Amino acid sequence: MLTFSQVAAILIGAFYVFAGVVVLRAMALDRVMDQLLAALNEPSAPKERMKSRVLTVGAVLTLSSGVALMLLSPLAFPVFLACALWQGGYLLWAEKALPPEDDDEARGRKQTKNAFVVYLAATAFVAWLAAQGLLRHWGATVSSHAVDLAIMAAAVAGAWAFIHRRRQSAKDEAAPLAAGTPGEDALPSRLRLAPEWNCSPLWDADTGRPVSVYRLGLSFELAERIEAWDDTWQATYNEDDPMLSGFQDEGACQAYLAEGRAIAEALRGEWKGDLEIGELVCCG
Repeated sequence: MLTFSQVAAILIGAFYVFAGVVVLRAMALDRVMDQLLAALNEPSAPKERMKSRVLTVGAVLTLSSGVALMLLSPLAFPVFLACALWQGGYLLWAEKALPPEDDDEARGRKQTKNAFVVYLAATAFVAWLAAQGLLRHWGATVSSHAVDLAIMAAAVAGAWAFIHRRRQSAKDEAAPLAAGTPGEDALPSRLRLAPEWNCSPLWDADTGRPVSVYRLGLSFELAERIEAWDDTWQATYNEDDPMLSGFQDEGACQAYLAEGRAIAEALRGEWKGDLEIGELVCCG
């Protein structure tokens, strides 16, 4: 029967599995922005790209440590320790390479430091569990350790696939209808590109209804590109104060606008109907 400490360990492990998935998702969005900054030859692009890569590795280690702790695996402590060292190294590097440029970034950095302190406490707790013999013993068979590693790898792969999944099912379910099909689901004759909060950036210019990018017969690559571009915009929405929504960084704003113009040109090459381009803005 599990002790109270072991139950607590499993709950803490579940929390860090969730935290790892959240950070992986955030880094997936950041990589889109990194590509846009690189396209504009922004001086900060290499450092931002390095930041995304380092944090992605940290997210993988965080998720893996959570899985190992949920399994009460003896691998939990070395993985927690490796993750803590990785996070600490990132904070030391970021302090010099990426100093906060405004109050929002300063608050974000402080939150990251606070999360690191909490993770150090969790690492100390895992070390105590190992010392008390509350994790499974290292003396178990090699196959049991291999199973633990396989479960950790499967969890990371599953999270990665879920986050980066190609929405092929959505594309299949929303296969384009033939032009001229009667009813409101027919393909629009005039398409409008105009991002708005919490909805598709594409619209039927005649009816004003939003249109899924997967209903237009576009190449899957372009549909995904439009989705990723719009994700960077939607991520800037401030629920507490919508008036403060939008990009706060001028470089990110210009990168977003440049990608929007490139997408408009790509749409003109694939969309056979009329295309209207709304005013592309990068603030609320």
